[in-house]
Amino acid sequence: MPVNDKKVLIISYVWPPMEGVGLVRALKFAKYLPAYGWQPLVLTAKSGSSTGNNDTISLPDVRVFRTDYRDPIEEIRKLSPFRRNGCACGAPSAARAETPAGCSRRPSLLRELILMPDDQIGWHKFGIEEGGKIIAAEHVDMIFSTSPPETAHLIGRRLKKMFGIPWVADLRDLWAEDHFRQRPMIKKMVLKSIERRVLKDADAVITVSEPWAETLRRSIGGPPGKVKVVENAFDEEDFKPFTYKSNDKFTITYTGKLHRDKQPLDLLFKTMRDLMAEGRIDGRKMDVRFHVLGYDKPDIEGMAVSYNLSGIVRDMGKLGYRESLEAQRSADALLFVQWQGRGGEGWYSAKLYDYIGSRRPILALARKGSIVDELIRKTSCGLTADTGEDLRSALAGLYDEFTRNGNVRYDGKETEIRNLSRKLRAGELAGIFDSLIDRARA
Repeated sequence: MPVNDKKVLIISYVWPPMEGVGLVRALKFAKYLPAYGWQPLVLTAKSGSSTGNNDTISLPDVRVFRTDYRDPIEEIRKLSPFRRNGCACGAPSAARAETPAGCSRRPSLLRELILMPDDQIGWHKFGIEEGGKIIAAEHVDMIFSTSPPETAHLIGRRLKKMFGIPWVADLRDLWAEDHFRQRPMIKKMVLKSIERRVLKDADAVITVSEPWAETLRRSIGGPPGKVKVVENAFDEEDFKPFTYKSNDKFTITYTGKLHRDKQPLDLLFKTMRDLMAEGRIDGRKMDVRFHVLGYDKPDIEGMAVSYNLSGIVRDMGKLGYRESLEAQRSADALLFVQWQGRGGEGWYSAKLYDYIGSRRPILALARKGSIVDELIRKTSCGLTADTGEDLRSALAGLYDEFTRNGNVRYDGKETEIRNLSRKLRAGELAGIFDSLIDRARA
């Protein structure tokens, strides 16, 4: 084990006990960076409401520093006689993945136009103050900020200027060109300017896919090699407690966020309905389980009724991180639905890597030739369907194998899958850190 004589300050707004889709990437970097000689120190906000069942893996050996948080809009509302009673919209949460009852599902226009670059700008002042104390006391060598929210990068940039140490900005999603967040055009224009101004000061910028890296290169410019790709991955250790056991029915499982417009399910439900109407598959022998979160999720139960799939397609409710891994490992097949629309060309979704780590066959509703399709083909971990005929063939084939053998065979290519580990990704990040340290000391 290397001596951890180098320290990195990880700036991540979301940290346990909060949960969020983006938490795992930073958490796993912190877990495995010590194997490459880097001791992580985490700067985060004090937790408010969480978005899951708080079963995310924690790291007891990693020191975490928590700051206060103030919501500027809530501070204004406190002074207003028209303030809505009981609405905790300003409470820190995992990037507002879920909202309390009575609050708007989407940020208000006031928030969109005033809070720049994001809703968590109320963390900025506190993050800089606490981050400065940590760097001075701990003799930190490197700053690493991860987004969303992008306020983390504003903190990282300021600390870099204060202490003159290298700073790496990690974008799990794009910033101004983010595929998920719908913004007024004026805000998007302002964010483009902020993004360019902030990220040009980073020593390196990383993101999760080459298409997104190319978008950032065009946006922020800079020297060749400044924007790099460190893909998502899975942690082998997370799956050790769970084993696959054959099910009484052919079980297809979906876990994670699902957007009703950008990740449509109509083709799947129509194909299932048609195959059952033709007698090609028996609905009594199928169980399609959705464990969905997100404020734009579809009405699974309503769709099941409209496609005559009641009792076959079920909304099972959201799961925490560990529970989702167990549900994946227990499935006969895992459903993945590619994002359709802006930004989809670079969207892998960290969920796809956990699916691969589950070592259960993946049925992906994705475009042939897309990065999702390429990864599935490279690892031989499933099937991709982008037409009704492809999907009919895939579903019928998986169903036939289950009814014939009592399970569905998994034929993933282990030589490729082993290269998708979180530990190796942490090694890639450590390599970037080391090169920047060497350059700074030269």
